[in-house]
Amino acid sequence: MQVSSDEIPRFVGVKLSEHQVNLHEILALLDLLAAHPDCLELIGVQPAHFRFAEPLSPEVSAAVDTVTQLISRRLEAATCH
Repeated sequence: MQVSSDEIPRFVGVKLSEHQVNLHEILALLDLLAAHPDCLELIGVQPAHFRFAEPLSPEVSAAVDTVTQLISRRLEAATCH
């Protein structure tokens, strides 16, 4: 799926921990700092479920190499779409 940065809502919410930073908050903070990147590309893996303090599922573990290779190729290409 491809969306432009402008299509992603920005907001800052209440946090219980400094580890609870999400994409929406990062984009909102970039707006506040007027530090917009020339290009923003997100690559991720959607887990089937979240369980606190559990290891990665076999499906997510299997995707790590693929995602790492994809990120490396995108960085080498250094182009925005």
